[in-house]
Amino acid sequence: MRDDRVLSVTTIAVVAVVAGISAVNVFDVFFVRETLGASTTVYGLVAASWTVGMVLGSPLAGRLPARWLTVRTVLGLLAGSCAAVLIGGATVTSAWWLVPFWMVGGVFNGALNVSTSVLIAGRVPPEMHGRAFSRFSAAVQTAGIFGFFVAGPLVGHFDPRVLVAGAGAAGLVAAVACLPLVRSEPPTTPPTTMRDEIGDNVAA
Repeated sequence: MRDDRVLSVTTIAVVAVVAGISAVNVFDVFFVRETLGASTTVYGLVAASWTVGMVLGSPLAGRLPARWLTVRTVLGLLAGSCAAVLIGGATVTSAWWLVPFWMVGGVFNGALNVSTSVLIAGRVPPEMHGRAFSRFSAAVQTAGIFGFFVAGPLVGHFDPRVLVAGAGAAGLVAAVACLPLVRSEPPTTPPTTMRDEIGDNVAA
């Protein structure tokens, strides 16, 4: 993966966004409960809405032709997920309004999971799939831990709304900043459909 610029840039972008979203999982407790004054029940609904979006986003992406699931798609999905967090965090005055924003962010997140899998599988030789996916997963999980780790101290020094919106803005900037790095990269020739990709993996 280190020798493939597309996968390197993709990993960096995903890691940056995952760190930010993980931090939001800490910030939004204070944002929803204190800043917006919502109940614990409403907070639970807000938190669940992101997962609901992911459940919807994954099968939607799975129906797309694999040739559409490129690095530009991955960066676009990252940007969309972060934009939902940024707009929701910066504008809502009621926790209920976070539900649609978080659901949209989750849809992008679910589609992102499918897109990154297809991208890695299409650019890495079959015999290297296990190693590539394990390295990518390790990087993502480390980013999540880092996001949780840095979020705690920040809550005591900044307004939760600023932190939520700031995390979304930082992720959006990271995704957009990575786009020029892959704009000139020649396209790959992935399988025509997701079904072909799955069939190739099974055959390997």
